[in-house]
Amino acid sequence: MLPTDDAAIATINAAWIALAAGLAGVILTIVAGLVGAIIQGRREHKKWIRDQRLRAYVDHLAATDNYLRAAQHDDDGSEFAAVAADSIRALSVVQLVGPDHMAASADAYQAAAKESVKHLNLFPRDPERLDRVEDDRLAKRRAFIQAARKQVKIRA
Repeated sequence: MLPTDDAAIATINAAWIALAAGLAGVILTIVAGLVGAIIQGRREHKKWIRDQRLRAYVDHLAATDNYLRAAQHDDDGSEFAAVAADSIRALSVVQLVGPDHMAASADAYQAAAKESVKHLNLFPRDPERLDRVEDDRLAKRRAFIQAARKQVKIRA
């Protein structure tokens, strides 16, 4: 081998090493970008789910409260049917976007509200029974709120 051949081979090897290093840098940059995009996508999805759940929980509370209010103050029943449908729809949304324990808590609160309505419309009223039913409804409402706060990570 000639001494110039060694120098040529060393130059070619250095060029290949530089090319390989550059290519590795490009590949690493692409992989890092993809990983970053995946992580960001997951974060955005979690935030979207949290926002949807919070909206569903608030809507359920409002719809169930409106149901109870309409049962007490709607003399001709015209508003009651509409708010009853809203209450059922709001529960369905909680069942759709929330975890099972939240759907169960929402269902328990709605059932307690229906039981309250049933006893509000009984004549003659049994005040002791109505108090027990209302206490149960309020306890289930508080339990739903507490579970919703925990689910969407809101500190009271």
